[in-house]
Amino acid sequence: MELEFNIDLTSIKELKPIPPAIVILQIDSVKAGQSKAGNTMLHYATTILAPDDICEKVDKFYFSLTLVDSALWLVKQLQQACGVEIVPGSFNAEAVVGCQVGAKVDLRISEEYGIRNQVSKFYRVEKTIPEVRGDWPPEDEEVGDEETV
Repeated sequence: MELEFNIDLTSIKELKPIPPAIVILQIDSVKAGQSKAGNTMLHYATTILAPDDICEKVDKFYFSLTLVDSALWLVKQLQQACGVEIVPGSFNAEAVVGCQVGAKVDLRISEEYGIRNQVSKFYRVEKTIPEVRGDWPPEDEEVGDEETV
């Protein structure tokens, strides 16, 4: 088998960390995996929808959440920010696929991976500041009383 491919790599965008920001993400897919420590992880592929200055440079964003007791709060926060009802006993990780969500993205530095992004909080889109979300939601939709970020 020949290992030469007719693919132009010069037009491929680099995956690099975005600056710390609050962004609007659309969850495109989620897959289960395993961490190096053997813990179950959820790997999310998303599209950055806003703010424009970030999504023009990096349109795809990937993050993972580990299903360990100390990290489940963030999994719950994502489900709630997507409007998924939290019920006793179990949850469906795929329920957030297609959802648009606000996310606080920070930078994390590690010896093993270098500089990487880390999501530290999820928000309902309408709870992000207008400069980030633009004209979302439509004027006929009701917005709750939570703090805007």
